[in-house]
Amino acid sequence: MANGQLDKVIHYLRTVTGGRDEDSPGDGLLLDRFLRLREEEAFTVLVRRHGPMVLGVCLRVLGNAHDADDAFQATFLVLARKAASIHNRDSVGSWLYGVAYRTALRARAAALRRRARERQMEDMARTDPEAEAAWRELRPLLDAELERLPEKYRAPLVLCYLEGKTNAEAARQLGWTKGTVSGRLARARDLLRRRLGYRGFALPGAALAALLCQHGAAAAPASSLVMATVKAALLGAAGPAVAAGVVSGPVAALVEGVVQPMLVTKMKLVTAVLLALGLFGTGAGVVVYALAPEAGEHQAGAAASQGQKAPKQDADAAKLKEENDRLRRELEAAKQELKRVQQLAERLRREAEAARDRAEAARRDALEQERRARAAAQEALRQAAERVRAEALRAVQAEQQARAKAKQSAERAISVNNLKQLALAVHNYAAVHGHLPPPAVYGKDGKALLSWRVLLLPYLEQQDLFKQFKMDEPWDGPHNKRLLRKMPKVFEAKSNPKAPHATHYLAFTGKDTLFEGPKGITFAQVVDGTSNTLLFVEAGKAVAWTKPDDLPYEPGKALPKLGGLWQGGFYAAVCDGSVRFIRSDFDADLFRSAVTRNDGQVIDLNKLSP
Repeated sequence: MANGQLDKVIHYLRTVTGGRDEDSPGDGLLLDRFLRLREEEAFTVLVRRHGPMVLGVCLRVLGNAHDADDAFQATFLVLARKAASIHNRDSVGSWLYGVAYRTALRARAAALRRRARERQMEDMARTDPEAEAAWRELRPLLDAELERLPEKYRAPLVLCYLEGKTNAEAARQLGWTKGTVSGRLARARDLLRRRLGYRGFALPGAALAALLCQHGAAAAPASSLVMATVKAALLGAAGPAVAAGVVSGPVAALVEGVVQPMLVTKMKLVTAVLLALGLFGTGAGVVVYALAPEAGEHQAGAAASQGQKAPKQDADAAKLKEENDRLRRELEAAKQELKRVQQLAERLRREAEAARDRAEAARRDALEQERRARAAAQEALRQAAERVRAEALRAVQAEQQARAKAKQSAERAISVNNLKQLALAVHNYAAVHGHLPPPAVYGKDGKALLSWRVLLLPYLEQQDLFKQFKMDEPWDGPHNKRLLRKMPKVFEAKSNPKAPHATHYLAFTGKDTLFEGPKGITFAQVVDGTSNTLLFVEAGKAVAWTKPDDLPYEPGKALPKLGGLWQGGFYAAVCDGSVRFIRSDFDADLFRSAVTRNDGQVIDLNKLSP
């Protein structure tokens, strides 16, 4: 199949399974945003963009969805930790492929050890045993050979086959020409096909291309997994101490297991370079130093051999003397030469020692610089972690405050709605009976038995509950006391676990109030006007909702404690059915005028509100 036709087929398959907008930011821009701004959206796009490919690698290597999710999350946590070390930022997919493969291998090793300890085997259903066996054998080999490919060949394979990009899209992302992408794709497929052939799998080019497409097909990771990964990455980018609080133990272990070898490899490379430099200087000094003794011994041997030459006995004394003088001169010259060689050897020895000292000093300086650099990096990392933790804490606190504010707003809205329903029920009661409900249900002896709140039940859609009460029995009688637990939600101003059957909605009772006398007053008796007279309020105390216990009002005496549920004041229902918020520092005289119905003072309730 021609390369152009094959690319069209691949692009069609990827388009059907879900493609990306060509105008979306590239990997390099997204990675830069994450590194500089810790931008959550940028990292989320990277996770969603490369997530299917990473999850596919993890699933193929591990064969277990739960273990694959852990490896998936660990891969992107490694990306968050090591993003700054990625040189080719426009080829994040290729880098992630290698990390995902190594992470999945480590997770598989851990899973095998765990299963060996537990002695459990998983039963796997197979529809075609021979095909399943062949695919099971080929799948890890294909991933292993993909991971071994050089970066310039692996990057276009990952983009075009595993992530579904066209040649043009891959060229734009990698900064290559389209022809370069096509050529390297062909070369990569050829290399991969030959390496698989060495392992016993002979595949035609078209079959290999189709296999790669199938190999890369993977379902998109679940949104919950993506969001959990992004959250862990944002918190864990500062270091393992932060991530340990948000990811599981196996995921944290996988991250450290992948990151540590990266750091160790880098440290080994630096150490090897420094050691090579040190050994080069030291070796030169040792060689020079070793030459000195050998030269000395050679000259000493020559002198000794000359010294051992004894003069022959000769009858001729003149010749003997002449020979002795010659030998003496040669011996003196040999001594001078030996002295010169020894001085040269000493000079060379000193130079060798100086070279060794310089090499040792250079090694110590390099180690000190490395120690300082490592300390500076650790300090910078610690400070960054502190900043991230502080920002995370501020974000959590802001979220908690917002939730508390929203919760209070909702609770206040519920209380306002409850008061309106109670006021409407009072009006409905008055429409039926011709007067407002009395303060209580009274017995034949004039004793208060049940609260006015019980009388409102039929007008609050609680007719069945109303019928269950015995009107001739007090609220805490054997029968009526059992009905306390059935308090309707309309009487609950705010949740109170300590008093679940109590209410803060109380009315003022007594002379000139709306709840005066055992028969109930009429609206005609509200001389000051229904819009200027308070019906009931949120009291500072909570009472059993059926108990005839309210707020006794007597002119000249101190008002009872009001409010306490909300900051700054309390809510009160007005006789006309409206609800007002009364501030805590209200004018007592104005409030007394609002409690009474016929003192002849028409007040503006707005003066009691904030």
